[in-house]
Amino acid sequence: AVLTTADSGATFSGGNIGTVTAGNLSNSAIVYPSGHMIQHVYTVYNTPASGGTIINWDTTPMLQTEGVEFMTRAITPTHASNILFINANGHYGGAAAANGSMLGLFQDSTSEAIAWLPFTHINTNYHFPRAISYYMLAGTTSSTTFKVRYGVASGNAFFGNNNGSADGKNFANISVSEIVA
Repeated sequence: AVLTTADSGATFSGGNIGTVTAGNLSNSAIVYPSGHMIQHVYTVYNTPASGGTIINWDTTPMLQTEGVEFMTRAITPTHASNILFINANGHYGGAAAANGSMLGLFQDSTSEAIAWLPFTHINTNYHFPRAISYYMLAGTTSSTTFKVRYGVASGNAFFGNNNGSADGKNFANISVSEIVA
């Protein structure tokens, strides 16, 4: 279907071509093209976090019981066949150099990370910017929550979203976008 003012009640600025300024854009008769972003939700964090729950430094996925949960964001997809793009950014570090670390992305109560990023610290108390991104089929129209966990292998203190002085000036964020498949 083609979006018309008769179908949706939409009004446009700038005549017939322009920006939709009002109306029902969730009309089920509207077919959005592949790649169209349906919704985008995000949360920004600026409070440092720390913990001591260690991770297994091996070739297996990070587990929900490892590390500390640092960020969460829920979304309710409009169509199960749409694509979700999850992106999480932050600064992560450890209290010891050459310490194995892992950043994991989890969905709801799944025990294994759906994506994980292992890395090693090269300096003590230095916080590296890290990002984890993941595309997936929505698979549901129910609310689903994505969680970011971070941990180190030797149990040393670690921090997320912190520049080493605990003033929280390095912001972190998690965002989820729903995209038409």
